[in-house]
Formats: sequence, structure tokens, C-alpha cells
Amino acid sequence: MNKWNIQKVALAELENYFQENPLHPSSILPITPERIKSYCSNPRALPSDIVIYFITENKRVIAFRTVWADHISTNTEFIRFGWCSGNWVDSNYRRKGLSLLLLNEMYNDWNQKLMFTNYAPASEAAYEKSGLFSYHLERKGLRFYNAINLFELYEERGLNRSKKLALFIMNVIFKVASTVKNILFQKYPLKNIVGEESPIFIKQKHSIGQSFFSRSESEFNWIFNKPWLIANQNTDPSYPFSWKVNSFTYSFVSFQSQTQSDSFLLFSVREGKVKVLYWKCNENEFDILAKWLVNYCYANKVKILTIVDAKFAACVNQIRNPFVWSKNISMNIYATFDFNAQQLSVYDGDGDYVFT
Repeated sequence: MNKWNIQKVALAELENYFQENPLHPSSILPITPERIKSYCSNPRALPSDIVIYFITENKRVIAFRTVWADHISTNTEFIRFGWCSGNWVDSNYRRKGLSLLLLNEMYNDWNQKLMFTNYAPASEAAYEKSGLFSYHLERKGLRFYNAINLFELYEERGLNRSKKLALFIMNVIFKVASTVKNILFQKYPLKNIVGEESPIFIKQKHSIGQSFFSRSESEFNWIFNKPWLIANQNTDPSYPFSWKVNSFTYSFVSFQSQTQSDSFLLFSVREGKVKVLYWKCNENEFDILAKWLVNYCYANKVKILTIVDAKFAACVNQIRNPFVWSKNISMNIYATFDFNAQQLSVYDGDGDYVFT
């Protein structure tokens, strides 16, 4: 049986680590240059944090995990922990326990305090199988579909000929339905509301409030100034996940009316797909954000809108909108330690969801 040697990279050495310790030219890299910049700029990180765990064979990476620092700060507790982020094992080395081996090492180094979210179904199952993540916060929302090419959703699933034919027929029906619904849809007037889009997120005007993860000006400056994704059409096989995309932007919208002066909506747009991240509004004005967002998606021909927050998603679903259909989604937050999120808000953008 192989005795795998786990290599670790601390934040203090991350910036130049792979220049000073080069891998094989054809090896997968466990982190991108953009993530290195982001990890090194994390205002909640410490130089001693171990942020990369990987295993090599003949100087080629065959498995890796990455993690970055965050904390929970409430009136009753302060807990420092690591967000599990990148996780990959070479297809020739799967089912050998490498992913769990790295996870256990990470668990010990981070004082048994880890969280994860923003996962694929297979990744969720692997984390749960580890037996380490005993606590979770349930979060269920909706994903809305409009002018989407269904082949884009199934391009990596290896469909056979009959399934491709069925998908082709469904795609035609979907496009017709989308066209008809968008022709019939009428935008909400919102005459008394001013929605001002801006590339600047201003702390004085846009305070998140009672947030469980307490992100403030320093965290948002870090997130927006050190993104993980870059607009670049060239693919890069040296990293196993998408990080060069055709387009990726953050959008910030301020809302002002006679009764509403500090409400806002923050969302990301990646290749025509919108993800709601953060927002602030009074309870009785929630539908204003939903209607503005629906208008935006209609005007910009948004393909997919994802809202993980149950209340926000239900609000969009209940009003008139141009989407052809929607499906239930879940994006729970799992932890290896007990935590109490009552009376505090958890937002879609928390964790690494805001980066992707």
C-alpha cells in the first residue's frame, strides 16, 4: 500500500511557493494566480494558516485541497475556522482515500473547525461520508431559467444518441416558450423608485447589518479587488476548474424612494447568469428588489437567475416574471462544529459563493 506524502503550503510562503518548488510542466496546479492573490490579501488570514494540501507522484499533483480563513463573530462567541474550497483528485487515483486523507489533515491543522458550501452534489456526498460535518444550516432556494440552451446544461454528461435527440426536441420547445413569454412580459414601471447601478460598494451607504459572518468594508474590498475569476476566453488546462470566463462582473444597485433610502442589491453576472449575493431592505419593501431584479433579467436577456435565500426566491417566483421554469435548489452550510445562527442573517454570497 502506498504511503502518500502530504505537502502543505502556509500562507506566508504561498506567493512564491510554486516558483521556488516547481512541479512537472504537465502537472495540474492546485491553485490559480488569481486565488493566490486573493488568499494572500484575505483580511482574516494569518501567515501561519495552511491553505494548500496536495499529494504528488513524480512531481505531478494527483490530489489537492485548498482552504481559506474566516470567522464568526457574535455577541456571545468568536470562532475562527477554514472554508473548504478547491478539492480535486486525478481520475487515475480516485477511490484510494486521497481526498479524505487530505481532509483529515486539514481538519487537524484547523483545530477541528471547518465549513463548506457552494458544492457539487458529488462533493457534498463525499464531505458527508467523512463523518466530520455534523452540523449544518439548511438553505433552499430556486433557480430560474429563461433563454438558455439546454445543451449547455448537459454538455458534460455524456448523453447517448437517443437522449441527445430528446434534448434537441425539448430545447426547441423551451426556446419557443421562452420567446413567447418574453414577448408577452411587461416590465414593472417602478416610477417612484430610483435604482442606481454603480461599480462602487460604499460602506457608509451599504451596510449589511446583523450578518452571521459579519463581512464589512475590508472584506468586501478584498472580494471585489481580488476576484477568483478573470475575463479571458483562453482555456487553461493547468487548473481543473473554470477560472477564465468570457465575462464576469459584480453589480451594485442602490434604491431610493420616499420611504427607502439605504436599500441595495448586490449580484454577480457570469456569462449571462445572475447570482444574487447580498441585499438590504425593509420587510415591507422586499418586492421592490424582486421587481427591479426581474426587470434587469428581462432587459439583459439573463439566461439563469439563482437565488438561494428562500424568502427572496419565493418573492421572485410569486410575481409576474419572464422565466420559463424554475427548480428547487439547496446550498446548505455544513460545519464540523456547533454554531448558532439564530437572529442573524445568512446571505447567498457567504462562503466562497461570492467568488464564483
